[in-house]
Amino acid sequence: MLKKIHYLIASLQNAGKDLIRNLHITNENFLVSWQLVTQRCNNKRVNSNDACKKFVSDATSKEG
Repeated sequence: MLKKIHYLIASLQNAGKDLIRNLHITNENFLVSWQLVTQRCNNKRVNSNDACKKFVSDATSKEG
């Protein structure tokens, strides 16, 4: 399981990585980490807000 949690941490970026940043790397925390990440990824409201923020950010950066 330790390999899995290391792989998960290496695969995540930004908000996903922030979710599990403070968890200790243990076998037990892999399941906790996985649940936190999947709950966030399956949250449609959070995902749509993130997509809108990225869209607005990309649009304003192209204008300048």
